[in-house]
Amino acid sequence: MIKMSSCGWLVVAVFLYAASPLSSQRPPKPLPDSQAVGFDVVSIKPNNSGDQHVDVDSDLDTYTTKNIRLTSLVAQAYKTKEFLIYGIPDRLGNQRFDISAKLLDPSPERIEALRNKQSQMILAMLQDRFSLRAHHGLKKLRAYSLESNPANHKLLHPSTENDDFGTDVRGTGRTSFIARHISMDDLALILSDKLQQPVINDTGLAGRYDLDLSWTSDLEEPTTSSPSLFTALREQLGLTLRTKKEDIQTVIVDYISTASPN
Repeated sequence: MIKMSSCGWLVVAVFLYAASPLSSQRPPKPLPDSQAVGFDVVSIKPNNSGDQHVDVDSDLDTYTTKNIRLTSLVAQAYKTKEFLIYGIPDRLGNQRFDISAKLLDPSPERIEALRNKQSQMILAMLQDRFSLRAHHGLKKLRAYSLESNPANHKLLHPSTENDDFGTDVRGTGRTSFIARHISMDDLALILSDKLQQPVINDTGLAGRYDLDLSWTSDLEEPTTSSPSLFTALREQLGLTLRTKKEDIQTVIVDYISTASPN
């Protein structure tokens, strides 16, 4: 499990709502595999504070968010990145919401049945409250290949923790982070967030590693003591990022509307 804090990062509802669709076209029926279980009660209210901070608090029987963007919810539902979602107009995708959802009967049996199904629960909420209809599709996109130089990853230390120890990532700001017991697949996901482009793990490195990485922000000129992210990866970890074109799975939104407050 990766634990991160976010400043920028279910559900079958029992409330009636009025929707304002993007077009008069009748929404297509959801795909059969997109049906999902969900919470018993969900409240969705628009957040017009103008704040950029996002809070997400998830437990076994409750899910609450403050100031989350609609596009972020779709990304969570499909376990993908926001930049891999197509078809949501900015005026809708940038709308922010406060969400409170819970189970009315949080019995141990039901909680166990819903374990690890949060993305399905978010998808159910989006289908029910926002009339979301979407499908996967391949697009050839500019991506980065994360590669290793076998002779030069002296600063990439194998983790001494056993396999039961979860991944711990801290300080995931704009210019540094510390990771313990991290796989190269997880590192590629973090770099993808930083670069806002797909990053493919082509290192060939198995296992998990402990690493520290620091670089300069996009607003500053790289220096010897504060290098660019690309230079930092090469010098501090012995890894390189190379551009390439790749067929990437994306989420294409066919229909979505905005829900009324409740």
